[in-house]
Amino acid sequence: MFFELASNAAKYGALSAEKGRVEVSWRIEGSETLSIDWKESGGPKVKGPPKRSFGTTFIQQSLEYELGGNVDLQFKPSGLECLLRIPLPKSEMIDYLSLPAPGKV
Repeated sequence: MFFELASNAAKYGALSAEKGRVEVSWRIEGSETLSIDWKESGGPKVKGPPKRSFGTTFIQQSLEYELGGNVDLQFKPSGLECLLRIPLPKSEMIDYLSLPAPGKV
């Protein structure tokens, strides 16, 4: 999933421009959902959602069918914004409050 986002950013999005950047942040919502934000900026102007491609189909289907999550892709003029929401497995719950604070990469 991250490979597809990064690959698309390098080919068509923010990482295809010298001043382009990608900001990734994450947070735990309650104790049940991992939310990951992917925001691109500084790349070529986005003209709107492209036709359904292998990459976007792969991201959506892998999240929905393999992980039970969902993805919100927004093709804003300033760059792609993607929100990934992944349910955390209850059978393997760990103390998420003991993890380092949400951060950015």
